[in-house]
Amino acid sequence: VALAGCRAVPAVDAEGLSVAATMAVARPWFAQDPPCADPSRVAVYRGAIVDFFGFGFSEELQCRKPQWWLVSQWNNATVLDVVVSSAVAVVLTYLRYAVQRWGRVSVAPWWGIRDKSKRKQAEARHKFSESWWKLLFYTVSLAASLAVHHNHDYKWLYKEETLWLHLRDAELVDIPFDVWLLYMFEIGFYVHSTYAHVYIEVRRSDFWEMLIHHLTTVALLAWSLAVRFYPIGAVLLTLHDVSDIFLEWAKLYVYRDDETKANVLFGGFVVSWIALRLTYYPLYVLHTSFYKSALHIGPFPFWPSFGTLLLVLQTVHIIWFMMIVNLLYRIATGQSKKVEDTREDDDDDGDGGGDDDAGGAGNVGGKKKKTK
Repeated sequence: VALAGCRAVPAVDAEGLSVAATMAVARPWFAQDPPCADPSRVAVYRGAIVDFFGFGFSEELQCRKPQWWLVSQWNNATVLDVVVSSAVAVVLTYLRYAVQRWGRVSVAPWWGIRDKSKRKQAEARHKFSESWWKLLFYTVSLAASLAVHHNHDYKWLYKEETLWLHLRDAELVDIPFDVWLLYMFEIGFYVHSTYAHVYIEVRRSDFWEMLIHHLTTVALLAWSLAVRFYPIGAVLLTLHDVSDIFLEWAKLYVYRDDETKANVLFGGFVVSWIALRLTYYPLYVLHTSFYKSALHIGPFPFWPSFGTLLLVLQTVHIIWFMMIVNLLYRIATGQSKKVEDTREDDDDDGDGGGDDDAGGAGNVGGKKKKTK
């Protein structure tokens, strides 16, 4: 859906000037001809809905066509991007098996994962190794995204206009190298997560929610890379990793039966989820993507389809939050004795617990159904 609206930009504009000549003329960045007033919010929304798939601009907003539309031509994704991200997905698959084996054989015994029953001990160590892998990955991922934000003075995280200003200048359309590396790393991980979730992992109760999350994330990252909305992608990756780290860290203590530390970390997970995914994400990311973006760069093609992907992601956040609420209710009513992942009950009669969901930001969703 996000890519369905791609269209070639003509080499000659309506005035008979080449794109290069048009860009050389000193004109406002909105390329107004004739000039028109700032669009109202209703006009922006109505015009974008008319052009949902990006086949053009509505007549009432035609005069607002931004200059960068002529330059980017919506074809910034390259074969190199596909090859590198696919290679990363393959490497991460093998790396995951190695890290999980290390976790089962060496780290789990050191951590204190022991049980009188060999079968239960093997299951606990397998589950421990999954959380161990994810904790390591999310920690590295968060460090990488924060390094990118550091290179750009952290402005993307709190100054919404900086998310769009690079698109006003045709010379800044190319993606910074550090951001490109982050994108290759993360797209590769989510591609790995998608096929691992379908073909490698045991199906859990939140299978479809997790699959929708992974597919949406891959689409958002690939789409934002292709059309150079990479600051939005960098912000999304950062705010999601925080909650995942808290969750996987809490689960390590669950498997060691250290309820105090597990409860404290799970509390941090809940707070970070509410603060980042249910507050910061809609008030900052969704607001700037749906409304402020049109004020900074004009109404652009794919505005609604990009926003739809963001809304799908937020819908999954809300569904998983309802699982958290259910968990807190069970804790308050005393229905649960300790912190545990209730999804894993479905696996007890199976192979002893296959791979847990390998997803990134949205992994927390399935594991949300942890009970105390």
